[in-house]
Amino acid sequence: MTPSGKLQGQTAWITGAASGMGAAVARRFAAEGAQVALVDVQAELGARLADEIRARGQVAVFHACDVADERAVQRSLARTAAELDGLSVIVNCAGIVHVAPLDAYATADWERLMAVNLTSIFFAVKHGIPYLRRRRLSLYRAKTNNNHPILDGS
Repeated sequence: MTPSGKLQGQTAWITGAASGMGAAVARRFAAEGAQVALVDVQAELGARLADEIRARGQVAVFHACDVADERAVQRSLARTAAELDGLSVIVNCAGIVHVAPLDAYATADWERLMAVNLTSIFFAVKHGIPYLRRRRLSLYRAKTNNNHPILDGS
């Protein structure tokens, strides 16, 4: 697929960007012209991907960040806005899997799973909205069949 440049001038903050779906989104967004902030706990993989994207002449920064840590999310969003002159897109791809029989599932494992897979999205949206509002943008929760607005751009 030939890039269209339709994300030119946009800045995307992408969690889980060091591998898997997050890395694929980061590569595609950068190819479409977006500046990308790669956010992940996997520092080596994230830095390597940022280098790969920059080697293609595209803009990428990497932030080591545990998305389950609200203050770390706040710092990463603020750093992105400062380094890349604002924020226009938030993509939440961070996620972990922990499989165990329910009766053997440790409470700490459950809490970590919920913190990364669910609470981190709340943190990103909560602390990302002020940056999106500055650009009068809308926020959407991606679904497989449609999008539902969470915040209007006014």
